[in-house]
Amino acid sequence: MSTKYDQEGKFFSHVIPKEALTVTIKTINSIITGEIYKKYDKRILDSLNISEQFLAITNAVLIDDSAPVEKSELIPFMIVNRDHIVWIIPKE
Repeated sequence: MSTKYDQEGKFFSHVIPKEALTVTIKTINSIITGEIYKKYDKRILDSLNISEQFLAITNAVLIDDSAPVEKSELIPFMIVNRDHIVWIIPKE
């Protein structure tokens, strides 16, 4: 990985620092608790208002609302279509 410097000493890197946020996400058919990532200087809303169609979630617990019996499943990594998100609540 390379780091570049300009004439004023500012550095540029291919690594984008992000922070993990624990959130609960309600989709059309399920509830997901897991971690999403945002840039340090941005809000969650800024991270959601981008042109990418999918949201990456890590360390997710998925609860299926449509199942007759509540069933949860641990998923290390999943991607959710933004069109299916009803709401997001950050956990502080």
